[in-house]
Amino acid sequence: METSSSYIYKKRNTKRLEDIVSEPTPEQPNEIKGHIDSVKAFCSAEGPGVRWVVFLREDDRKWCRKIHPDIIYSDAESQRSAEEMLDIAERYHSNWRNGGGITVSGGEPLLQIDFLLELFRQAKGREINTCIETDLMEFSREEPFFTKFAVLMQLTDMLLVHMDQNSFEQRTSMLKANVRDCLKYLAENKKRIWLRYYLVPGETDRDDVLKETGNLIHSLDNISKVGIIPCKAENLLYESGDVPASLNEDIEKAMENLMM
Repeated sequence: METSSSYIYKKRNTKRLEDIVSEPTPEQPNEIKGHIDSVKAFCSAEGPGVRWVVFLREDDRKWCRKIHPDIIYSDAESQRSAEEMLDIAERYHSNWRNGGGITVSGGEPLLQIDFLLELFRQAKGREINTCIETDLMEFSREEPFFTKFAVLMQLTDMLLVHMDQNSFEQRTSMLKANVRDCLKYLAENKKRIWLRYYLVPGETDRDDVLKETGNLIHSLDNISKVGIIPCKAENLLYESGDVPASLNEDIEKAMENLMM
């Protein structure tokens, strides 16, 4: 049986962005709470310009713990409405130069898709640039997720996509089917992507994995930026400025394979 919320989202998907922004949500906006881990007021790495980043708490895929070791985490989970978070974010609006805005990271943001929908619907009502930092592994064409995702993409200006050893099938060079499917869907819908590729020894640094990924990148026309992040091991990054010079050749070779 189709739920009332999925029915509303399906109706929305046929409408213009302006109609989505002004249309009421299935629940009262303040009833939709996000599980918040932490925020960072000034960040230049999580999308274009200077950005205000909110890190959601949902699972163990803590991109923020990898990229932002300076973040202080709270043991107590905070639940906030979209309106509350945007009111906080807009205190820093004057700093959002060069296309800046808000980025939602995590944990995996797509696990809180209802909150994301409400946050970005209200953000677009305030003319705020929006970005999602995700590994896409929650993507599915099953309902009600797919219609919600389709609407969310209308409210999203760009995605920062992470790709590491968990993005690939074990013992093969192939991306997981749903990640590949999502990348193709985003290309068909001309959604801009920055790709962040984690170079994990013995895993994602293999030539077959890099070449397979490179072939996929070249088949898509919406990936505007590719970055490589060297890792000591799975989920273990080098400290800033601590990458051995001996890895420079490996990084250059990896980039050549990805961009060939």
